[in-house]
Order: sequence, then structure tokens, then C-alpha cells
Amino acid sequence: MNGQCTQANTASNAAILTVNTPATITTIPVDGNRCVGTSISFTAAASGSSPAYQWQVSTDGGFNYSSIGGATSSTLTLSNLTIAQNGNRYRLAANVTSCGTVASSPAILTVFALPTVTISAAPLDQVKPGTTTYITAGSVPSPVSYVWKFNGAVITGATTKSVLADVNGIGKYNVTVTDINGCSNTSADLTIGGLIDDRLYIYPNPNNGQFTVRWYSYWTFERFVITITNAVGQIVAIKEFNSNSNYYPMQLDMRHLSTGIYGVQVRDPYTGAKATGKVFIQR
Repeated sequence: MNGQCTQANTASNAAILTVNTPATITTIPVDGNRCVGTSISFTAAASGSSPAYQWQVSTDGGFNYSSIGGATSSTLTLSNLTIAQNGNRYRLAANVTSCGTVASSPAILTVFALPTVTISAAPLDQVKPGTTTYITAGSVPSPVSYVWKFNGAVITGATTKSVLADVNGIGKYNVTVTDINGCSNTSADLTIGGLIDDRLYIYPNPNNGQFTVRWYSYWTFERFVITITNAVGQIVAIKEFNSNSNYYPMQLDMRHLSTGIYGVQVRDPYTGAKATGKVFIQR
């Protein structure tokens, strides 16, 4: 009787043993503070057999943590911070397959609110030739630096809590304050206007023939005609100016005229309104 026998010494396929090294935190994230609207990055790292990273956040003082979606690298970046994130704790969890998960100690985020900045004018928010007013800033928390702007341009040297405005400073002001936490914020605009006055201002007076004439303009843009007459009423000069502020400085050069007293008339050709004064030119 014949039969078939199994092959002697038959072996199974080989099994491969992989020994993983558990994760160990090697770099812990550091506490940080920033201002509202800015960004911050936390960095941590772990050793072990190709650990997988997952950042977690606690919003209750470290009692409970939840995973942050997409935060799976060694660096966590938070952008456009809000005050609601103040006090949050951030930690890195590192996982090695079959060896479990370890978590770093947390970093605490401090978010500072932006300073509240206000500005006010005193004693008036309107000026005319010969008068001045102060524009003063207030800030909470306490400020450490100021940057003032007039009509959108930085005022050179204006680095204190107040600036002085005169008739050349009719327009819009604001201030950017940096506080003790390093946070900055800008006030709303404050407008210094022209104080209504029908008088004609001529200065310096007397002068050498170079002088400035100002007259209140009700409109932002207005055309004025200035007529200069001598002592017997003869017209010796006519000048036109386009005003773009309440007391536009109309600068005249009459140095070709001889010493004497001259009449000055400013007229609005559209409304017919006019004002008169005298100027003394001397050598």
C-alpha cells in the first residue's frame, strides 16, 4: 500500500518583532504673553519611536484638555488672539504606537487687552488767530509712549500726553498710545475747527512788505480776492487765493511798495462778503 507523507521539518513564515521606544518629552512649551490681535507660537518636542504629536488646550485651569484640530506638529501658532484666550493652557501630547501617550507640562497664555485711548480739547475745540488750545490723551492702562498725528501725518516731536493747537492746526488729530504691557491702540479722531470771527487778521503789522492775511471761511474750499490800495485809494495790487481751511493763510509779498499805510480788502466774489483792514509797511 502506497501513501504520501508530509515533508519533514516544515517551518512557518517568520514573525518580525518590533520594539518601540516610549515617547519622552524633551522640550516643554514656555509661558507667553501677547496683546489682543497679535500672534504667538509654542514649541515642544519628544523623543521615542517616531512619536505622533497632538496639541491640546485647557480652558478651565488645567482640569480638562481637548485636542486642537490640525495642531499636529512640534510648533503651535495661535493668530489674532482674543481676550477670551487669556489664561488658556497649551500642552503637547506625544504618542508612540503600542507604548501609550505622554503629555508635556502646559504653557500658560496671557492675553493683554488693548489700552482704551481717549482725547479731548481744552479750553476749546475751536481756534482763531491768536488763540490756542490743548489736546490731551487719556489711556488705561498707563501709557509709556505717544505718537500724535495731524490730518494723518505724524507730528514730529509730539511724544507727550498733550499737543498744542493754534490756527495752523485746524483739522483732525489722533494719538497712538503704547501701554505698560507693550500693547498699542489709537484714539478716535478729534477735529479742531475754526472759531467764527468776521474780523480781518493781518500780521505781522507793521512789516517789511511780507505779511499774512487770514479771514474766516465758512466753506472748505473758497476763493478770495485781496485788493491792496494806497493812501489815496488807488489799487496797487490784486491777489487771488483758494482757501482750503477755515483760516487759510494768504501770504503776500509787497516789498516793492514804499513805506506807508495801505488798505487791505478781502472779498468773496461768490457771496459778495468782504472785510477790510490796514497794513503798515516800513523799511
